[in-house]
Amino acid sequence: MRYGHRASCTPAYRDGLHAQRAAEASYDQAAPQYRSTVLTAFQNVADTLHAIDADAQSLRAATAEQAAHNSWSIAMIQARANRYADTVALFQALGGGWQSQQSER
Repeated sequence: MRYGHRASCTPAYRDGLHAQRAAEASYDQAAPQYRSTVLTAFQNVADTLHAIDADAQSLRAATAEQAAHNSWSIAMIQARANRYADTVALFQALGGGWQSQQSER
């Protein structure tokens, strides 16, 4: 009787073992994908922060030019536009988003 009981548990044990192996294989596949996604997100944030810093330098240079010439220059307007665009890109890279008022209704 002892051996008969073991024999009847073996298929259930095998099913559980197969399920565990499948779960481990799924985890082994998902881990590198998750790591890649996280690294890409950090790279996007770093890139946009670098772009914002470059825009700030450009904006400071345009501001100095404006003070020296006491007029609005195309360089000043372009520097501000780039700064705003890169700030939006940073918000997007950090996962931010927005909805229009019509889509909220």
